[in-house]
Amino acid sequence: MNTPALCFHRVRFFGGLALLAAVAGCAPQGSSSNLPWMTDYAAAVAQAKREHKKILLDFTGSDWCSWCMKLDHDVYQTPEFAEYSAMDLVLVKVDFPQRTALSAKVEQQNSALQAKYGVQGFPTTILLDANEKILVTLDGYVPGGPKFFIAQLGGHAPDEFLKAFKTKFYARDFAGAIKVCSLAISFDPNNALAYDCRGAAREERHDFAGALADYQRAVEMQPKSLEANDALAWILAVSPNENVRNGAKAVEYATAACKLSQWKSPEALDTLAAALAETGQFADAVKWEKISLGYLREKSALDDANHRLGLYELNFPFREEPK
Repeated sequence: MNTPALCFHRVRFFGGLALLAAVAGCAPQGSSSNLPWMTDYAAAVAQAKREHKKILLDFTGSDWCSWCMKLDHDVYQTPEFAEYSAMDLVLVKVDFPQRTALSAKVEQQNSALQAKYGVQGFPTTILLDANEKILVTLDGYVPGGPKFFIAQLGGHAPDEFLKAFKTKFYARDFAGAIKVCSLAISFDPNNALAYDCRGAAREERHDFAGALADYQRAVEMQPKSLEANDALAWILAVSPNENVRNGAKAVEYATAACKLSQWKSPEALDTLAAALAETGQFADAVKWEKISLGYLREKSALDDANHRLGLYELNFPFREEPK
């Protein structure tokens, strides 16, 4: 699996990260009543289409159904579900209470939804796409806690977390991006992609030691990943934290990345130049930086690479400035 880390950690080739999208606030925690449950189905569908999210329908008897209350306590009130739902879901409570009054409009809507989706008992959880196509139906209480429940909804799929990560990363919500990756890792501790992405977000937050640990873990799991080797080599070569830098190791991983690219990746060649400069091999750093420049076309990337080349020609290594 190719990882996107190259796009994220190599902001020097793109003149900085663009603010592509705004992300709503942090995921709520605590009672499910604090989650953004909606009761207007039509409004929920409109929001899902607007935000490119899925719709979760919770058919419940909130004030009498004991299994509904247990699902609420064991899943909906947990931080894990709050974090997951904030990424990808529009939540709709389709309630059939016995002691709580609902408006005539909501009662009519809920009865129509029960008939439309063939709901026979409570709780029933139905996941729809934005076009109201049924993706998953969960009948009754689902044991196993929030992680298992989310997994049944397909929330453990790497592409779902990657989409949420990209949204938060480009919105510069790096703390949120880290949470997304950590949640993915909690489902799959061997998810090299999630470690690589979390390393990029930690690097942006100046947690260089944490980023280094994540990049190392990604390389351990995918030693033949060009992107993972390149990301690890880059932070070892140019981190502003001297306790993180290690020129010899940077050369090792940068060379591996270059070999994996058949010596044709401008990013990997640029990283190798930075690693060589860190070890004092400035003539070789100049050589490889010039080769890297031959592959570049974008002005901002050319400007950044030429800046580094000028440093190497003066026998200075390159250091990233804390952002």
